[in-house]
Amino acid sequence: MDTPFECVTLAEIVDANRRLTTRFGGRHALMQPGSLEHALARVHDVVPGSPELPTVTAKAAFLCLRLAQGHFFFDGNKRTAFWTCTETFHRNGFRLSIDLDDVVGRMVAMALKELDLQGVERWLQTGLFRL
Repeated sequence: MDTPFECVTLAEIVDANRRLTTRFGGRHALMQPGSLEHALARVHDVVPGSPELPTVTAKAAFLCLRLAQGHFFFDGNKRTAFWTCTETFHRNGFRLSIDLDDVVGRMVAMALKELDLQGVERWLQTGLFRL
């Protein structure tokens, strides 16, 4: 039997953005709640093992990419995207260990649409460890 996938909630993502913008600067405001809800629903609605988002890595990469590119918040989209990604891994029994400079560069590349979903998955797998 497959282990159920655990994902962060919309409220937790909004709270993370508030905390991150408070700590690192910026204005907290959710700009596109419906679009963010849609991104979360897509991760939850995919049948486990389906080719669309078959693994925890694929799901975390999808959320990271959508949040980095989606401009759901006034500020802190990339920080919130990476928090969502790492928290998703944590809840599903994984730890992500990646150099901070690499994280910054990759998040910027995602926001600029220079990195696609498969590229994000490959990058995340380089620093992924099972707990």
